[in-house]
Formats: sequence, structure tokens, C-alpha cells
Amino acid sequence: MLRTPVTFRSAAFDTTEAKTYFINDENYGDDVAAWMAEQLRTRGIEVDQDIGQEDHGWYLTFRVEGTAYNFVVGHRDGSRVEWIGWLERSVGLLGLWFGARTRGISAEAALEIHHALSEADEVTDVEWYDEREFMRGSEEGGAPTPLTA
Repeated sequence: MLRTPVTFRSAAFDTTEAKTYFINDENYGDDVAAWMAEQLRTRGIEVDQDIGQEDHGWYLTFRVEGTAYNFVVGHRDGSRVEWIGWLERSVGLLGLWFGARTRGISAEAALEIHHALSEADEVTDVEWYDEREFMRGSEEGGAPTPLTA
């Protein structure tokens, strides 16, 4: 099984200046998503030109071995340096209804995100989680890698 939610710490990104284009106040993370897109491009990964916004964060779409993935990221409420991200398949509306975004995520896609985060000087405390446990609010099982034994 693969861990797909990730938390990390970084003070390098904006958490104080709300932009007029934010869907919600304090919807920070546009600069994190743009930074991640550039990190992946530097690694030779195909990344869509535009990043997107959702209710509580931002996402970018990238491809590994011909499969499209989204990396969604937003800042943790109440923190100025803590960020939450998660990896999912980029699927259409029908796939979304049937839960396809959480199935078939490749280890290679997760490792590309992991390396971009863990190799950056401006990022610390990268922790990956089991999605079911994380969605229940448990962060006790954090691990330093998205791969499970």
C-alpha cells in the first residue's frame, strides 16, 4: 500500500498576504503549487502549465509513465509554516464518483513528489500517511517515505 497524504514544514511560502483571486480567505498555497511544478519540471516530469485552485488549496497536474496525477496542497489552519499535500489520480467526473482518484497511484509518482520535497533546502519534516488513518484525523503513523514495507 502507498501513503498518499503528506505534511511538511516550510516558511518559504506566503501565509500572510491574501490574494484577490483566492476562492476563500487564506487559501494560501499558490506559490507552493507553482514551486512544486517547477521542481518536477526540473526533474524531467511533464507538468501542466497552469495550477488550479480548490476550496482549501491548490493543485497541479503532472504525468508519470503516461498517467496523470494531481498534487493538491494547502496550508494547515492556524500554522504559518505547516503544509498538507496529497497525491491522487487525475480522473474525470465519472472516475471521481467511483473513487478512481485514490486507486492505481504509482510508487514512481509518489516518489517524484517525495524527492522534490525532501531534497529541498526550504522544506523540513516531510511525513507521509495512510490515507484512511489521516482522513480520520490520526497522524500517529507518519513515515519518512510514501512507500510501505
